[in-house]
This record gives sequence, structure tokens and C-alpha cells, in this order.
Amino acid sequence: MEKKVKLVSKIDITDTLAIFRFSIPTDLSFIPGQYITLYFEDNGKKIARPYSIGSCPQDLPFIDLFIKLITEENKGAFTKKLFSCDIGTEFNILKIGGDFILDNEDSRDIIMVCSGTGVAPYISMINDRVEKIKDGKSFSNKIFLLYGASFKKDLAFNEDIQEALDFGVIKEFIPTLSREGGEGHKGRVETLFEDGTIEKLLELNKKKVVIYLCGHPGMIDNLKEFLKNKGFEDKLDIKFEKYWNEIKPKDNL
Repeated sequence: MEKKVKLVSKIDITDTLAIFRFSIPTDLSFIPGQYITLYFEDNGKKIARPYSIGSCPQDLPFIDLFIKLITEENKGAFTKKLFSCDIGTEFNILKIGGDFILDNEDSRDIIMVCSGTGVAPYISMINDRVEKIKDGKSFSNKIFLLYGASFKKDLAFNEDIQEALDFGVIKEFIPTLSREGGEGHKGRVETLFEDGTIEKLLELNKKKVVIYLCGHPGMIDNLKEFLKNKGFEDKLDIKFEKYWNEIKPKDNL
């Protein structure tokens, strides 16, 4: 029997951004940072899309997905269906997986860099740490969360981020807006490295920090080049997850 998820709620962030909560079978689990690939059938064709899980394992059997509606013609078939479907709609599960997860043996401080919906896997990781701290566990390293968005209204999970700040899981939260003025940081999230903002907070030394990148492929490529010039190495010091508008190549239907 195929595994299915059922849509149980939706929180609109903007007209084109929403957090969808699904119930999943109780025998399924995931590691914070992993993704779930869902699909539906249309005229005998499977339409699939992977999404990073934006909730922590302690929330099971519910999972949250932070999703942007793709409005371009001939693109985004999955998101168009999702944004128009009713509560109670079911989708099929293709897989849960991925290796974009925290290395709990690594004692270095963690810089989490994201753009747009790329914040989702970090919220899963961060909330998991908060829940573990509530249960008495402690962590020697701290998280610096760098979150790039177009407008202030696009920033999501504000309550989760504040709770993580209160519990000391997040040491610094630095949002930056690329298309809105006002107070705070301006420009794409890459500019926080390029203009020296990050190096005013902590030393960019691979012996002291590990960097996670999630979001737009262009952002990741730009930052990887910048960090490699600082001596950081792929996989060892830089972990990344690129977001695309199509199914991951390894998720063959």
C-alpha cells in the first residue's frame, strides 16, 4: 500500500508563500534537515516535487513544509495544485531522505545561510535542538542564522526563531532584505560575507566554524567560491543543499 500524507492546515505568509502542515503515517520518521518527496498523478503521469521538512521529529506525526508558489506558465504544476487544494487532500510519498543534516560530532560553531524557503531545514534542526535542551541536553556550539528574503513580509518562522534565541540555540539572527529599505541589512544574503558583516561577529576560520548553505543555486555557488578563497573545503567545512524547481535527479519515478 502506498504511503500518503494528508493536508491538515495551511498558514499563509504571503499570497505566494505558505507553511503547509501534513499528517504522515506513524511508522515514518526523518532526521532534521532531510526532505520529503511527494507526488500526485495527472492523466497517468506522476508529478513529483521534493521539499525540505520545516518541523522537527518531536512534531511527528505532523510535518511542516514551507513552499513558494511557482506562477510561471508551464512551471510549478505541483505548487499550483497544492496552493489550490482543500484541507484533507492527500498526496503520495515517494521517499524521505537526504544528507543535509547536522554533524553532531562537530564541535565548531555553525553558520546557517539561507535564501527564501531554504530556511526550512534549518528550522527543523534548530527546533530539534530547542526540544532537546528542554529535555536537559546541552550543546557546546552555537548557531548563527543568516536569512535572506526579498521583503520583510517574506520572513517566516519568526516565533520559532525567537524561541531559539531565548534558549540560546541561536547566538545571532541576521535577516537581510534584497528588495526593501528601512532598518537592518540590505541586499542578498551573500553581501553579509562580501561586506565584512560576518567577520565583525566571528572569525571566518574553518577550525572554528562550519558553514551550511541552503537556497538558490546562484547564492550557493557565489558563497562557495568566496569561502574557498578563505580556505574552506566542500563537504568538510561547507555543507549545502541547492533548491531547484524540479525533482531531484536521484528521485527517479
